[in-house]
Amino acid sequence: MNESQSKKLLETELKSFVYSVSHDLKGELRELKAILEKKGATDPNIHFQFQIMEEMFESLGEMSSLLETEIKKETINLSLMATDIFQNLQKRGAFNFKVQDSLTVKGDTSLLKRALTALIENSWKFSKNIESPQIELGKEGDFFYIKDNGPGLSHEEEIFTMFYGKRSKKDLSGIGLGLPLARRIFHIHGGKIWAKNNKGKGSTFYFLIP
Repeated sequence: MNESQSKKLLETELKSFVYSVSHDLKGELRELKAILEKKGATDPNIHFQFQIMEEMFESLGEMSSLLETEIKKETINLSLMATDIFQNLQKRGAFNFKVQDSLTVKGDTSLLKRALTALIENSWKFSKNIESPQIELGKEGDFFYIKDNGPGLSHEEEIFTMFYGKRSKKDLSGIGLGLPLARRIFHIHGGKIWAKNNKGKGSTFYFLIP
């Protein structure tokens, strides 16, 4: 067995393991939830934590599904894709956006749309409540970027860790899967992603797809 075959086997076994663990834990969680409901447990905090755990197990399965994903190399008009994402997002709240013309990239259309949507929604989530929120997609040299004028990042590196943004009862915006998922998609394309705070206000996400 050569190195490539060994890697493929390891990825298959890892995917199977993650799926099995996620499936079994969801089953145990449902049983525990049923027991508490029979005992009349109506504390909203308990139900909220059950919801969080269910979503975390679902996201583990979604992330593991990318381990064996075959990449389709297509020429993608990133400008049109981003404009469509922005316009759909504007239905959920007003903000301004700017997209550089004629941005193209080669990759898997479905996967890159998921990654780009996650990045744009992340910028929107943290800037939507400020005055005159704006998000911009452009390119500097070989690197694409998504820039916003929100409050900035508290931890530039940790935000790509799964469940880093696990929500509290006061923030129903997500559990912190979008950015790790985007990073994984860029990585399987042979690319990378990172983020930094702007000197003035807001943050910028840079990504490279060779």
